[in-house]
Amino acid sequence: MANIQEYAAVKQSQRIEVRPGEFIPLSRSDVNVPEEAKEMEIEAYLMDYDSVSPDDEIANGKAIFLVKASGESDKKTITGKYGSIEVNVLWG
Repeated sequence: MANIQEYAAVKQSQRIEVRPGEFIPLSRSDVNVPEEAKEMEIEAYLMDYDSVSPDDEIANGKAIFLVKASGESDKKTITGKYGSIEVNVLWG
C-alpha cells in the first residue's frame, strides 16, 4: 500500500492578493517526504477573483516530481484556462 501524506499549503477558501509574477505565500515552505518515496505530487487549483472578469481559472492540475538528491531543484508548470503557475521544488 502506498504511503500517502497530504499537506495544504493554502486553504481552499482563502483569498490572497497576488499580482502577476509575484510569489504566492504558502502556509508552510517545508514538506517532509518519506525516505522511501520515489515521487512527490503537487496539486493546484487557483482562481482569479476580481470585478473585471470574475472566476478566471489560473491553474488546475498536478505536477509530479521525481525525488532527487539534497540540494537539487526542479520546476514544473501547472496550467489553467487563463494562466499558469510555476512550481519550484528544492530538495533538502
